[in-house]
Amino acid sequence: MPSNRLNVVAADKSEISDTRIFRPKIDREQSQAHFEKLWHRNAKQFHPLRNCMERERLNRSFALLEEHLSLQGKHVVDLGCGGGIFSRRLRDVEAKVDAVDIAKNALITLESEDTTDIKAIHDYVPRTRLEDSAYDLVVCTDLIAHLPNKEHRLFISELARLVKGNGYILCSTPIDIHSEDALKRFSSLAETELQIIRWKLSYHRLFIRLRDLFEAPSRYARARKDREYRENARKESSSFSRWWFQLNSAPLLGGFWALFQYLTNPIASLLRQNRVILLFLEAICRLLWRESGVSHAIFLAKRRPLVMKLTTDTHR
Repeated sequence: MPSNRLNVVAADKSEISDTRIFRPKIDREQSQAHFEKLWHRNAKQFHPLRNCMERERLNRSFALLEEHLSLQGKHVVDLGCGGGIFSRRLRDVEAKVDAVDIAKNALITLESEDTTDIKAIHDYVPRTRLEDSAYDLVVCTDLIAHLPNKEHRLFISELARLVKGNGYILCSTPIDIHSEDALKRFSSLAETELQIIRWKLSYHRLFIRLRDLFEAPSRYARARKDREYRENARKESSSFSRWWFQLNSAPLLGGFWALFQYLTNPIASLLRQNRVILLFLEAICRLLWRESGVSHAIFLAKRRPLVMKLTTDTHR
């Protein structure tokens, strides 16, 4: 199976050997360097209000919390807080928030606005230095997709470690629409440590495909002139997609797309910002594709009781 954002696999025991004893420090440094660069290059890519789909994900996450618990006076940690949009929303309903991110550039953005009852913490997920069982609510939105596959199990364990025995965990992730059974793998992974209370799924596969279709001309046109952008796009693609992208960003076709984008860009912009279209396409997608149309998953969970966990592990 090709590598993608959510190919959940069992941890290889060879990865946890004595020869890798200093690996966590290396991972921490590499992760910080990676995200500092991304924040410096384009901070907007991490803004959860940048388009209608991201706003809808944020609103659904918060609505799921409000359906099941009161946040007033709760001690909450927001892992991978970014610029603090969700942290401030939690604070505004009177929660006390620890906002954690590996990128100092993200925390600078967070601290540029009001941080009353928000404590910025520079730390690395999934190996934080935070205390065990310290939080009434652990929040982690769309972070696991940025972690290497080998860190996925550790990530779920970290969520379980941080939450109090009677506390809650809110976790979300984009689901790779090009990968089979990604949602099932994510669910199986989460249930190794957590007891799921409620799922909230988004069916935006059709929306994403249409958006990508109308955004393609501008991407090809940009890649024709921007070598760094072209190389980064190629690295993130499969072999056929890489060939197709290279073909369309070549001087001849790239020049054609540079003109054609003036027709497609207004449509792409409308799709990115129009919630009515998003929800209409979601309804069609859910009807036609059902679970295979899922593009994003949110769950609310509790830490699995030890006895239940031991029983589950015995039957695996």
